[in-house]
Amino acid sequence: MAWTLTDLNGDTCLLTINNRLAVELRGRYDRAQAQAGRVVWPSADILPWHAWLKRLYQQLLDTGFTDLDLISPAQERLLWQEIAQRSERHHRLLRPAAAAQCAQEAFALYHAWQLERYALDTLGGDETRTFLHWTQMFTTALTERGLLSTAQLLPLVGAAFEQGSLPLPAHLVYSGFDALAPAHSTFFDLLRNRGCAVEEHRPAGRRGDCRRVAAVDAETEIRLAAEWARRQLGEDPAARIGIVAPQITQRRRDLQRIFTEVLAAPCYLPNGGRQAMFNVSLGEPLGERALIAHALDALDLLTGEQPLYTIGQLLRSPFVGGHATEWEARALFDAALRQDGLPLVGLPRLRARLGHCAAEDPRHCPDLATRLERLPSTPHCRPSAGPATSRSTATNTSSTSACNGCSASWPHWARCARR
Repeated sequence: MAWTLTDLNGDTCLLTINNRLAVELRGRYDRAQAQAGRVVWPSADILPWHAWLKRLYQQLLDTGFTDLDLISPAQERLLWQEIAQRSERHHRLLRPAAAAQCAQEAFALYHAWQLERYALDTLGGDETRTFLHWTQMFTTALTERGLLSTAQLLPLVGAAFEQGSLPLPAHLVYSGFDALAPAHSTFFDLLRNRGCAVEEHRPAGRRGDCRRVAAVDAETEIRLAAEWARRQLGEDPAARIGIVAPQITQRRRDLQRIFTEVLAAPCYLPNGGRQAMFNVSLGEPLGERALIAHALDALDLLTGEQPLYTIGQLLRSPFVGGHATEWEARALFDAALRQDGLPLVGLPRLRARLGHCAAEDPRHCPDLATRLERLPSTPHCRPSAGPATSRSTATNTSSTSACNGCSASWPHWARCARR
């Protein structure tokens, strides 16, 4: 008989694939308890998979099983970026941050699918060998600094269960996993062999009608989906509707705009308030807000040369002081930099190039020149990805990292938080 939420009790821990499903199942459980007439009931132990692993990790710290500091995904990405930059096997990368993100994702898949069992250096090409070389550098850096990555957390927890250093859960249920990776299957088999009841929760399916509707472009497709949702809500205002949108990251603004226009048009009126008819499951990174993005670009300028398009965004930014009076001159100065044809521009060259513009030159920007002169001439050092001074700094991306005693490394940590 399939396990359902009504079978949830104090001995059961329900693990979900993500935060959203955990919140949804917890809400269903609470509503079922309220409908049963209960006024008070024990909180259900429903956790996302990664939160459960971190809870077990804290127990291992308390018992002394490990003293490794678990680094956050942002800190891990920065370490990958520095490895990519200092690797002697390849020339300087044009986008080290993007390469670091790809390496971080590949490292997680490498562990989840237990690819260390295969001779990938002979099966793959140059990119595979480069990744394996970076992986060796990454694991060496973690070992030397006493750090632990998220991808290495599951093997650590599995070893603790195998050695009896963690109390075995009586009943474990997982939900939302479309396909178990080999590492997850091995972990669940380990728990079963040691006496833990492990099973999967699959909500009962419902029969539906499948139809295909053609649209001339992506925006029309989004509008058709929004109008369909409005009709469904008109028939049943209490209905809960889910819409799967491919490339939601790239289309988020279009989705937000069109669904607001169709479902919550009064929000455009004065004092209309914020719409509460729908929500987009993918949160918008703070770094994509114009003010924050330009502030991070300005901080990056202190660390060295930046791409020309980044310099252009700063020159045309309304958030940089003096823009109201110099916006035209700064735009012309941006055009002059593009004519120079240099892909990267640093603070010294920016000052020098601006100083060549005479007072009668339409590209003359005295206010901007004054502001640039106030900035420090010595570039801020980048963090060395050394060991954090305490566990709190290792797990908090807003903390200042240890950088040979320099406290000026925080801008680059902030840059990692938005990628």
